[in-house]
Amino acid sequence: MKQNPEQYRCARAPLIERAMRLVMCCLTAMAATPAFAQLVPVGETTAAVNYIDSTNVSKNGDLRSVWVILDLKKPSAAGARSIRALNEFQ
Repeated sequence: MKQNPEQYRCARAPLIERAMRLVMCCLTAMAATPAFAQLVPVGETTAAVNYIDSTNVSKNGDLRSVWVILDLKKPSAAGARSIRALNEFQ
């Protein structure tokens, strides 16, 4: 007995769809990989460890900008475990 090609295609469609979704998810994950910052520890207090992102220090005339990350030792009242801020110096 010969199989109808339409029946065969319909039976295989869910498997092919799942494989394509998996491939697309993997490609999206690889394309969306973030660039990692070069965090340099610059100080420590009783409340937090302070880091700067040394790859993103910028200057515009007399203005200097750097991203700072505070790694809190205990969660804040709002539940935050870290704080990221842009510091600007003149």
